[in-house]
Amino acid sequence: PYGAVLHMHGGAFRIGCPEQVAGFAQALAARCNVTVFCPAYRLAPEHPFPAALNDGWAVLAAIREQVRGPVIFSGDSAGGGLAAGLAQAAAAAGISLAGLVLLSAWLDLTVTSRCYQMNAQTDPLFSSASAQEAAALYLQGHAPQEPLASPIFANPLDFPPSFISAGAGEVLADDAMHFHELLHHAGVVSILSLIPGMEHVAVTRSRALPGAEETFMAMCGFVSARLESQDPRHV
Repeated sequence: PYGAVLHMHGGAFRIGCPEQVAGFAQALAARCNVTVFCPAYRLAPEHPFPAALNDGWAVLAAIREQVRGPVIFSGDSAGGGLAAGLAQAAAAAGISLAGLVLLSAWLDLTVTSRCYQMNAQTDPLFSSASAQEAAALYLQGHAPQEPLASPIFANPLDFPPSFISAGAGEVLADDAMHFHELLHHAGVVSILSLIPGMEHVAVTRSRALPGAEETFMAMCGFVSARLESQDPRHV
């Protein structure tokens, strides 16, 4: 394998584990011939912000020592927010990433998007009430506008080329669209895949779900293209 993908699992910062995305990670590794790491980061409320980011950063340090080639950050749901937070930290440290993959990513912890009301009936997995509770348990006094917690408030130039995916009926659809627009207007390469009828993080749950296979193939195309663009054998 050439290069690595660091994938942060979802779970609203307070539940979840790497095993829940194991099938997804194995399929991605096989399809793109890349090493995929899915760390078990510390969870809120026992370990609030920025503990999970610190854990992800420690994993990145180990990856850069052990793996040849470029690194792509990836994450689903809250893990997408963590991946985007880590991308900011990498930019601040002068580390160049090959790409960023955001799958139904939670990028705005202010929980003020209109989609929380508009899509309440079409998103059985996430709601305004659950988001507000999870954000409070994770932030524990930190401002939700802190860019490392809510990457929607970050400098868009801090992000590498990105693939952004969500279901059009998700409460997090606005997070995906808004983040894509911020990157696009800043001149950062961004691919937005918004699929009607696709549920929250469908691609990491089962590729049999509506929209999941389409998303997986598009994501793999992005990952392969980004790795090849960094591979000296292809330059």
